[in-house]
Amino acid sequence: IVQARKGRRTPLTLLAPLVLAGEERDWTPPVRAVLEDAAPLPLAAPSRR
Repeated sequence: IVQARKGRRTPLTLLAPLVLAGEERDWTPPVRAVLEDAAPLPLAAPSRR
């Protein structure tokens, strides 16, 4: 929904919410930085902490 609204439907924007929701430990900091840039935390999954 967020990706469609923003017009950005790249694999990174599709995966970022899942990654940021609870699998950060499996990603290296550079990858996390790219994912967080593609899908800012407030839009990804703010209530899944």
